[in-house]
Amino acid sequence: MDTQRANTLHLLLYRAAEEIARKEGATWRVRRAGGQIREAGCVLKIEFWDTAAKAEVEVKTSKFASSMFNLESEGFYRSEKYRLIDYVPRRPKYPFEVQRIADGKRFKFGRLLAQQVFAKKQEVKQTV
Repeated sequence: MDTQRANTLHLLLYRAAEEIARKEGATWRVRRAGGQIREAGCVLKIEFWDTAAKAEVEVKTSKFASSMFNLESEGFYRSEKYRLIDYVPRRPKYPFEVQRIADGKRFKFGRLLAQQVFAKKQEVKQTV
């Protein structure tokens, strides 16, 4: 199968999958996930994600990371507000996943940067 035909077929399947997701409910997200093209045919991948379940998992992992590292769930970095989304211990260099609240874009933070941005504020007691 040639590349152009495989891409056209993938696009048609993707659009059909989007339509199915729309009929099933607004919480499904569809994504083209690549594939392989061979002489006799092709393998095309399309992923379905339940965004409501993903959001629930993000809340749980955010609370876990906050309590484990004594961090706040939100903080300011370069005058923009960020939210702690996930902690992935398998990524030793950038284990924290954060989201910029203004536009929803996601970033990976290292441990030191996350501790600076999301550090819990110490209450200062003043004696008079």
